[in-house]
Amino acid sequence: EDSPEDVFLMEEKRLTDAQKLKNALHKLPNRVQEAITLRYFEEMDYADIAQVMNLKERTVYNFVHEGLTLLRKALLIMFLTIFVGE
Repeated sequence: EDSPEDVFLMEEKRLTDAQKLKNALHKLPNRVQEAITLRYFEEMDYADIAQVMNLKERTVYNFVHEGLTLLRKALLIMFLTIFVGE
């Protein structure tokens, strides 16, 4: 069983990771950010997102793909800066 200190540290790390993701998300182009938010935070499907954003479904798919690629790169750079840069 985890000690109260371990639980606190795990929660603190989770919040820090969530903030890093939020910061990386806010650096995305607006339309890409909107598509990612609707897809993963609002759990909408591509057809519904296309309707809300007034875009073709393929364009939404491309925005989501672009956003995920950029987020992966940004988070990898953060990880390398923290763990390799030390």
